[in-house]
Amino acid sequence: MKKTLDKIKKLAYNNNVNNKQTNKKRKRCLIMAEKKVTKTQRFEEIKAVLGENATFADGELVADFLDHEIELLANRNSKKSNKETKKALANKALLEEIVTVLENAEKPMTATEIAAVIKTDKDGEPVSFNRVSAVIRTLGGDRVAKNYDKKTAVFTLA
Repeated sequence: MKKTLDKIKKLAYNNNVNNKQTNKKRKRCLIMAEKKVTKTQRFEEIKAVLGENATFADGELVADFLDHEIELLANRNSKKSNKETKKALANKALLEEIVTVLENAEKPMTATEIAAVIKTDKDGEPVSFNRVSAVIRTLGGDRVAKNYDKKTAVFTLA
């Protein structure tokens, strides 16, 4: 498979040498088409090639070792995805504060006005209008609506 991809890359590169932009596009498409093989997939391939009865010099079965390594990889990957970072938790708390401010407001507010009301977050760090706008854009899509008053963005509850 790798030889075939190399041949395709050479053909794509050699065609239209004068048209560099076309070549770059072709290279990008071919590179994106290649699949990255994971360690788990490699261990499964080794296990299939060697079979169930292959042993190391000390008598341990290769299949048992590979199963153990696959299990360790699965445990490591599951721990990564479940934890939220400290910054993500702080941003969720800031979104709650923003929603509270907008509930108490009589009229739509700009990001600068919201930041002036909140002043600091839970950790005591100052809140800028850029951060307010970013938190609303990323986390508050279904709870906070963004409208425009002339050219100024104003926020209300959705």
